[in-house]
Amino acid sequence: MFLVNGSPLKQQTLHKANINYADKVVILGHDSTLNSAISDHEMLDAESIYIYQAVKKVNKDVQILTELVYSSNIEFLLPIYPPNNDYHLSTLYAAGEVYISAIIDTLTCQSYFNPHIVTILQQILKGASEEDDEQLRDMMRAHPDLTQSNLWQIPVPGICVGQDFEFLFQTLLKEKLICMALYRLRGATDNDYPYVYTNPEKDTPIRHRDRAFVLGIEIPEDLQGDLYEMQEREKDVQLGHPDASNQVVSSITGKHAGKLRSN
Repeated sequence: MFLVNGSPLKQQTLHKANINYADKVVILGHDSTLNSAISDHEMLDAESIYIYQAVKKVNKDVQILTELVYSSNIEFLLPIYPPNNDYHLSTLYAAGEVYISAIIDTLTCQSYFNPHIVTILQQILKGASEEDDEQLRDMMRAHPDLTQSNLWQIPVPGICVGQDFEFLFQTLLKEKLICMALYRLRGATDNDYPYVYTNPEKDTPIRHRDRAFVLGIEIPEDLQGDLYEMQEREKDVQLGHPDASNQVVSSITGKHAGKLRSN
């Protein structure tokens, strides 16, 4: 980890931090609990918004996670923002690029009425562990035929690129994985921002910039690497190209992109 002294509002500092080569950026928001000379509370997000715009000016392709105090300020992060009073439906929030600081307070309060929220968050963030969850441990002991699975995000197998979701589902099912959703990166279709597509229609086309959310015990080694991402970096596969298929040969590995592990 390297610490760069300077202001993120200055391009000189951003270039010094090699922001033009960054893949991800996190902008932490203002702590609303601290004393502030700002009279208008909605202006607490002003600095975060300015930093966001400064980073985008240097690197327009970088993915930024921005923490905001007020959800109403999301509209200032996009050049064109359709009127929408519900921030849950906004483009950046759906893309996972905006975090409202009050969310953690909401989850904490709701967990009092619904304790399963904590279990769901644990499953998503780190996977369930019998050692940490006494209730889960007792349940697994009562049903020795069951095996604990976790939620994973994996790149779609090369053989599935250009096929539909039903083909992807059946292919992963052979690997003892249940596909529940797609994570569509920027350029997967005509989208400018990534988003999660839950329970896709069976005829949904699969692109090389799709990722799959799966439930499984473990992920086979040949499904862990992201071959198409490496090809994109070497300009072998065009960003968002709809005709990218499993016949692409990797210039990195020299192996067929769509080859699956044979059992």
